[in-house]
Amino acid sequence: MRFFSFLLIFLISCSSILAQNASVNGKVLDDKNEVIPFATVVAYKASDNRMAKGAVTDDSGNFKIEKLAAAEYYLKISYIGFDEYQSENFNLGENDNKPFGEIKLQNTSTELEGVTVVGKRPIVEVKPDKTTFNVDGSLNATGNNGMELLQKAPGVVVDNEDNVYLAGKSGVRIYINGKPSPLQGADLASFLKSVNSSDIDKIDIITNPSAKYDAEGNAGIIDIKFKKDTRYGANGTLNLGFQQGKYRRYNGGVSGNFRTKKTNVYARYGVDAGTNWWFMDSYRLQDGEYFDLNNDSQNENNAHNVKTGIDYYINKKHTIGFIFDGNFSKSDQNQESTTFIGPQSDDAFVDRTLTTNNITESSRQNVNFNVNYAFDDGEDQTWNVDVDYGFYNRESDQFQPNQYAFSSGAVENLDFRLLTPNNINITSVKFDHERPLKKGKLGFGAKTAFVNTLNTLENFIITDSEEILLTELSSDFDYTENVNAAYANYNFKKDKWGFQGGVRMEQTNSRGILTAEVQTENDDVKRSYIDFFPSAGISYQINPTNSLNLNYSRRINRPNYENLNPFVTKISDVSSFSGNPFLNPQYGNSFSLTYTFKYKYSLTYNYSYTNDFMGMVSKQDPNNEKATTLTWLNLDWQQVHNASISVPHQITKWWSSYSNVSVNYLRNYSDQDIERGISEKIDLSSSFLSYYTQHTFSLPWELKFEVSSWFSSGGIWQGIFKTKPMGSLDLGLQRKFMDGKANLKLAFNDVLKTARWSGSDSFDGISSTARGGWDSHKFRVNFTYMFGNQDILKGRKRKTGLEDENKRASGGGGGRGQ
Repeated sequence: MRFFSFLLIFLISCSSILAQNASVNGKVLDDKNEVIPFATVVAYKASDNRMAKGAVTDDSGNFKIEKLAAAEYYLKISYIGFDEYQSENFNLGENDNKPFGEIKLQNTSTELEGVTVVGKRPIVEVKPDKTTFNVDGSLNATGNNGMELLQKAPGVVVDNEDNVYLAGKSGVRIYINGKPSPLQGADLASFLKSVNSSDIDKIDIITNPSAKYDAEGNAGIIDIKFKKDTRYGANGTLNLGFQQGKYRRYNGGVSGNFRTKKTNVYARYGVDAGTNWWFMDSYRLQDGEYFDLNNDSQNENNAHNVKTGIDYYINKKHTIGFIFDGNFSKSDQNQESTTFIGPQSDDAFVDRTLTTNNITESSRQNVNFNVNYAFDDGEDQTWNVDVDYGFYNRESDQFQPNQYAFSSGAVENLDFRLLTPNNINITSVKFDHERPLKKGKLGFGAKTAFVNTLNTLENFIITDSEEILLTELSSDFDYTENVNAAYANYNFKKDKWGFQGGVRMEQTNSRGILTAEVQTENDDVKRSYIDFFPSAGISYQINPTNSLNLNYSRRINRPNYENLNPFVTKISDVSSFSGNPFLNPQYGNSFSLTYTFKYKYSLTYNYSYTNDFMGMVSKQDPNNEKATTLTWLNLDWQQVHNASISVPHQITKWWSSYSNVSVNYLRNYSDQDIERGISEKIDLSSSFLSYYTQHTFSLPWELKFEVSSWFSSGGIWQGIFKTKPMGSLDLGLQRKFMDGKANLKLAFNDVLKTARWSGSDSFDGISSTARGGWDSHKFRVNFTYMFGNQDILKGRKRKTGLEDENKRASGGGGGRGQ
């Protein structure tokens, strides 16, 4: 508390900014003399075109910008559907007030591209094709990593295994700067946890992507956009972060940019280091016995991210570019677990105790290269070509000692060592083209991608310090995949109506080869299939401030590479994970209807039906009736209904809020099918609620204080695990100084220690309950400093070509250990 008080005093006293008491005011009307609420009004300094301060018109169209320093300014006023207004330059002296009176905006015929929730850069923007979560708009994003940020995004839920759900559905595709990550599972989570929130600009949430996007992702796409400096000259940003929970963590980074009229060179480096912690307790009933597990894990991780690139502007129409992007990490994990085992009829009696202390050393390298060519004639005709190559390597060395202590006093040791290297190579080429056609815009493109992944499992038993290879539990799994795709999309607008439609064709060839001492029917699995994925959308502009959007898309979610791997990975002597080489892709049809009111409030209904839904289940180990195996199976179908409302509100001049509430109904169903491994009928349903709310207060001394919270009432995790309620309360404080170049943020996350998960399941004669959590209760400090030229120039937007295959490289196998 003494440290916190010191930082608060420092925030209040560190600035020596001169008094800023000048102001401007006025009223904004349309060309019919009707008031325009929620218009954006910004005062710019005439000397360097930098934004000084901004405001939003109230319900009566009035605005007032206060605390301006003595200088020369001009105003810009903007509102969707109207031409932007710019005033003449004017001078303000200290304590001056300049009244503008009534300012009329002229109606424009420009096509509506998107709608903004609030006039200043808001926390959330609602657009016809996506929802954008602006990370800089949230103080409680302070010091968070990429995975933790997703928990705050509207409609997004992150579970205890770092699986991401959108609108109540699993099968989300994670994109990084417009391209899917080549990672999945624990490796994707590890990468996102190594990324600092200060490097992230925004998160785009796309529930029904058009045909231009790869069809992969049953629940839609979440695109994490990193910051890219677009200022002329040399400039950069420095950020430093510290967090204290059960353990300490540190992060930091620096980004630089040098831009001229012909070139733009940029680079970013970030580091994240420290210890992650989580725990899990479970109670399982199986084969007449109980298994009472207590698990505590620490992972000391050191991760480095680097990105560099160059854009060369050949002329106004032609641009070429190159990007190098790398992530490198090392970790040492210590997982201590104790399992008490006894007869189900007498849970007070312990027949034997299993103690396991897994020690795992691992390293990961993920590197991607991109070459891009872009053509833009300035008249809505564009060409974009991407050539990508990426590789991912993981080395993992696990020592797994198992010790049984029997009630008789006898002791038995079973020690294992597991080596599990994983190598993935991805190559892709794609092009996209857009051009005007009659009264609309036609887009088409094509892509081909090749993926090869090699997984090796070497399982050793240790006897008298000698390692003996268990050939029957060791194997190699070589998986290759080629996806060829083409799409066409057309959109146009007529009066108040907007239309979009398209179709994507994808042809997939895959082969998985298992090389093992013990041959099985799963040794060589080949597949070849063609799919078509239509998408369509209709929008209707009811009036200048109200709109409706109806969207449909068909999507596919292919299995993660590791989930196709049939070899068995031991978690402990009584728990393991095994992939399923016969796991089929799941196909989903999704509909969404969105009503937007006053470009602020949005009400959305989503419905989806998924065939061959991929669910994770715990089954009895066929080789050990006292052990369980986690694996993936195809259930018959999943049905999801989701309704959500987003409400931003400027309560007073100093108090603003944003809230998102989502109500869901989910049902998983499958008939008994012994051949598919479904030993009994599954029919589970759940209604659940989730919300996120954030309140920001502008305080004296240019302080900002934020209170936010999220809550989930529970639901169904993966296939059959029913979860219970959980949530979090977060606090944040911010102070800018050094003329806005420096920013210090403080945050206190999970204040009440309520971010803890729990639930239960029952399948294949096994019943279990479990609970767990992570190092969510913590204090964070983050400092950011911008240096160099602050004159902003809009840079080109780029998406690279690794789009369908980039999220499916899994490194973690399995889920809940029992």
